[in-house]
Amino acid sequence: MSIALPATLANRNSWQPVLISKRNEQGEAIKDEQGKIVARHRILDVRTGDFYISENVEKIWVKTVGIWCALPFWTLGQMVWSAGRNFYDVANIAYDALKKIGAEWNKGHGIGWIMENITITFSRDLYCRIAKNICHFISAPFFGSAMLIAATIGIFSPYEGRKQIAQLEYAWQDKVSFKEDCRLQHENPKAFYLAWCFQPRGNVHQGLHFIQKWNS
Repeated sequence: MSIALPATLANRNSWQPVLISKRNEQGEAIKDEQGKIVARHRILDVRTGDFYISENVEKIWVKTVGIWCALPFWTLGQMVWSAGRNFYDVANIAYDALKKIGAEWNKGHGIGWIMENITITFSRDLYCRIAKNICHFISAPFFGSAMLIAATIGIFSPYEGRKQIAQLEYAWQDKVSFKEDCRLQHENPKAFYLAWCFQPRGNVHQGLHFIQKWNS
């Protein structure tokens, strides 16, 4: 059963379905084993050149409603994580400092030289980590509120809402790519997106991708 949306909610004037292909390092189109150019269906924002996963308006609408409902809890979780991470960071930095002390001692450096240099590094790293966590804690309600507004826009204009949500969450994640998300990158992940599937998959103006076909 599909969700029927009013025509005004599915305004696609700035959004076009396309077939997108990718170039290799030599600038040639990537082909499969049969020699056919590999192409994927995408939705293109003709104003910026960004393209997104090809999903119908109804599916994006359902996801947007889900995001709207989840955002208060997600924001609270981000704040709790930012506050609790201070304890983890202190322990992690202290552990690294102890390892460095042992390594420098084995190299023959005196304890005075070691403590002076390690203390400087320890203090700098600890200050940066704690300051970053505090900034994340303070900024979480603002990002959460902004994404809630974007999700509200998305209920009435799904493609535009997806775009705004993606931009805001990208900034919220310190501009770390969704490809570094812990669900996609299992080794040393650096992000945890609420809606990683909303992120643009590339930009046709960067030269790495090109439009193979405009779909109707």
